[in-house]
Amino acid sequence: MPRKKKSLYIYNSHGIRKYDNLCSNVFDIDSNIRFAAVYDKDFNLKAGGIRKGITSYFNKEQLRESILQQFKGWETFMIVRKQVGEPQYSMTKYDKAILTTFFLNIDELFFVSLEPVSAFDNTIKRIQYHVMNLK
Repeated sequence: MPRKKKSLYIYNSHGIRKYDNLCSNVFDIDSNIRFAAVYDKDFNLKAGGIRKGITSYFNKEQLRESILQQFKGWETFMIVRKQVGEPQYSMTKYDKAILTTFFLNIDELFFVSLEPVSAFDNTIKRIQYHVMNLK
């Protein structure tokens, strides 16, 4: 019987296997990935969380506000997609972290944060590969 892979993140599965696999695969890409999680627009965690051993920069309310703001931003991205094409991800680089958001569908987004020292261009391409091949 195959051994179950040990989770790299704190939050447990919420029964959505494709999202659990996405988070697990993304955490495997780079040890500089701090956070990988799927949320819906009502701030329900679908899968993922913060990497074990990492302290969050946000408390729960700040995380909620940040995620809800990202959903508002994606509404704007969807308005202009006819002119510039389908949105793939957004990224903001801060002194302490790189925050990226990947579009899954109108109701769910994939959030990933990285240490700012990571080679984020290659890491983001690898994350994008997993998002695009999500089944």
